[in-house]
Amino acid sequence: MKIKARNSQILISICAVILLLLIDQLVKSFITINMDLHQQLTVIKDFFWIRLVHNPGAAFSILEGEITFFIIATIIALVVFSFMFLTTKDNINQIGLTMMIGGTLGNAIDRLRLGYVIDYLDFNLFGYPFPVFNFADIMLTLGVVVLCFGMIREYMVEKDG
Repeated sequence: MKIKARNSQILISICAVILLLLIDQLVKSFITINMDLHQQLTVIKDFFWIRLVHNPGAAFSILEGEITFFIIATIIALVVFSFMFLTTKDNINQIGLTMMIGGTLGNAIDRLRLGYVIDYLDFNLFGYPFPVFNFADIMLTLGVVVLCFGMIREYMVEKDG
């Protein structure tokens, strides 16, 4: 790949990460300003609510309060994602990694600034409550799915070669 084209891809991805961070932080700010902690706004009865939660841990509040662990894990994840981004030539993998970097940074900003992550999307799936999550979590999860798809596709192309 030509250096100029590669630099353009990197610049586009940096802009995408900034956009994802802006969306994440603006939504979190809006929710925080307009809702009280644990206040619940019904979007779809018995299925989907907006509920402000401060999460000092990860999903299901595991490792609650382990901020040092999360900071170290975040730094390691960002280094790995960035290395993978810089070494892959596959556009789908780059999109997935861009989403993963944006999601990781969105929650990292909360942890560093507040000591917890702001979550607000609350679902009840088939009568079972799902952990409350946020836009950054969606980006991270979708990024993993896109990356897996890209890696499988890349493997299949190489295999059929």
